[in-house]
Parts: sequence; C-alpha cells; structure tokens
Amino acid sequence: MKPKLVEATINLYENVSNTFKPKPSSLHYVYNLRDVTKVFIGIGISDKESLYNADQIIKIWLHESERIFYDRLLNEDQNEFNKIVSEILKKSFSTNYNDVSNYNWLIYGK
Repeated sequence: MKPKLVEATINLYENVSNTFKPKPSSLHYVYNLRDVTKVFIGIGISDKESLYNADQIIKIWLHESERIFYDRLLNEDQNEFNKIVSEILKKSFSTNYNDVSNYNWLIYGK
C-alpha cells in the first residue's frame, strides 16, 4: 500500500494546490509539503489494530486527507475537493468514494 498512498497523496496535493488558489475570500489557500507530511503523520500515529486491511488504510488516508485539506476549504469549494478525491480513489486504489467515505471515526483512536 505504501507506493499507492504516496502516489495518491502527492496527486491530491498537486490537484488541491493547483485548483484552490489564494484569493481575497480565501487567503489561507496556501499549501506546501508540510501538508503532505501531516497526512502521513496522521496515518502513522493511527491505532495499528484498526488498520488490519487495505480498506481500513484507504479510509484512514481519506480521513487524514480531509482533515488536512478539506477542513481548510470554504463551503463552495468542498464539493470540488470531493470530486478530486473521488478521482484519486478510483485511479490509485480502484475504489469508489461512497464506499470509503462512511468511515467510523472512533475506530482510529485509542
């Protein structure tokens, strides 16, 4: 899963930073490689018993990606982010956004 996670995260970072540019209403739309690092740190500190198969790893990747990128977006940009993530999930993991977006937050914490 490591190569797929790296590819998907870099692809997400590039898409988000190219799609969502700073403008007067969203001056905080500034992205850098620290955001990519935060996704991997979030995955790394997850409860390892919760990550027992590829589906669970994809769900935690989605959760961390949303935490780092989606939560920063204005409401009008969040749907575009979901489209970007949906395409990345299809391309990198051969899965559907709706299949992994209904994760249970409680399974990832201690």
